Formats: sequence, C-alpha cells, structure tokens
Amino acid sequence: MGIFRKSKANTLTAAELSALWLQYMGDSMAICVYKYFLNIVENKQINLILESALQLAESHITKIKEFLESANFQVPLGFTENDVNVNAPRLFSDQFLLFYSYIMTIHGLTAYSLAITNMERQDIQNYFFECMVTSKELFQKIMELAKEQPKFTSVPSIPSPHGTEFVESPGFISNLIGDKRPLNGSEISTLFFNSTKLDSLSR
Repeated sequence: MGIFRKSKANTLTAAELSALWLQYMGDSMAICVYKYFLNIVENKQINLILESALQLAESHITKIKEFLESANFQVPLGFTENDVNVNAPRLFSDQFLLFYSYIMTIHGLTAYSLAITNMERQDIQNYFFECMVTSKELFQKIMELAKEQPKFTSVPSIPSPHGTEFVESPGFISNLIGDKRPLNGSEISTLFFNSTKLDSLSR
C-alpha cells in the first residue's frame, strides 16, 4: 500500500484549499488596491503595469472560484468594492505605485512556487505554474520600466575576490564588537532590498 491516498478528481486537500483561499483573499484585496491606483496614476507606462496587474488578479479570482465550486466548497467573501474608496484623494506618487507592484509581484512569485510543491492535483499544479509564468512576465516589465525611472538605484556590485579566505570567527555577531569585516554579497543584497522598501514609503 502506498504512502499517498488517492483522492477523487474534484476533492481538494487541506494544502490545496489553503493555497487557493489565501490567494483569493490576496487577489481580492489587490483588485481593490489597483482600482484605486488606476484612478490616481498619471504616468501612462505605469498605468499599463497597473492594468496588467489588475487583469491578472481578476483572472485568478475567476479560476479559484471554479476550483472551489467544483469541489462544493464555500467561496470566501474576500475584499469587495465596499472596502475601498476608489475616489479618495491621491495618497501615493506614481513611483510608489510601481514599487508596490514590484513588491507584490515578488511575494506572488514566492507564494506560487511554494504552493506548487504542496499540490496533488495536476490541474491545480498547472494553474499555479501559469501564475508563475504570467507573474514572471509582469515582473520583467516592471523591472524594465523601473530602470528608466529617475530614482532607480541598482544593487551595488562587488569586486571579484583574489584568492580564498576562510571565516575565522564562530559567528557574525562577534564582528559587531571585534574586528570589522566587509559585508558579504548576501548581506549587501538583503540590506539594499530592505532599505529600498523603507525609502519607498517616503515617495
């Protein structure tokens, strides 16, 4: 007897339900946010990015409803037009709207890749693979447009090392009170990413 129990075609495992439910909630919120963004955006190129993001979120909601209804499972209420005032005054710059889309796309790609590893039904696996592909395309469009913006800052480069050097201290914390060392590539990348997110709040 195998370790995996065969399930009916239309049933959903706890992992599948969790992934679909979480994405439904996230995308229903995204629809509200992007409808507001589209009411205030001025940059035509950023407007196209926001429209693409909104269309993806709406298509996700439609597909998730199909999965849940075919399994006779309750569709979540999610966020609705009653949760957002799309006519509210402008609160964010166009630069922030683009950066928000960048961050949300990153989180989406991360969530989809994790979801795929827990899916048993091939049709749901394929759905999340498709989400990966479309989000990848959106991410690349965002990056190309971001690099054209006046406030864009690239991640710092590091020179190639000359020779091999081994870590001598038992932990990174000791460097705070002992001899100083250069930051490694992973630390530079993480610090840059987090500082960029903080900087975006002032845009």
